[in-house]
Amino acid sequence: MIGPSDSRKLYHIIDISQGGLAFRYFIDNQELEKETLELGILSGQNIYVEHLSSRTVFDSYYSENEPHYIKMKRRSVQFLDLTPEQNTQLIAFINDLTTGQK
Repeated sequence: MIGPSDSRKLYHIIDISQGGLAFRYFIDNQELEKETLELGILSGQNIYVEHLSSRTVFDSYYSENEPHYIKMKRRSVQFLDLTPEQNTQLIAFINDLTTGQK
């Protein structure tokens, strides 16, 4: 799960790499209007990476096939200026998701 570091809302990660990630969200969310965001991500194994600075590189409607009452978008962000600790935590997060190993 992902969310702005100063928020209690969570979003679903679609894909992730060391360079950035994509997630989906409801379009009525005012928090996501900014081009740059500070994010926190959490895995099922309680690996938490916080204060990830990011820049929006893509933002569009999630699917034309969704029912008209579900208004979701997909946003792709690029991570900016990760610290060595954040990079290590991000690698652990990705490994947990892809292999179940830490």
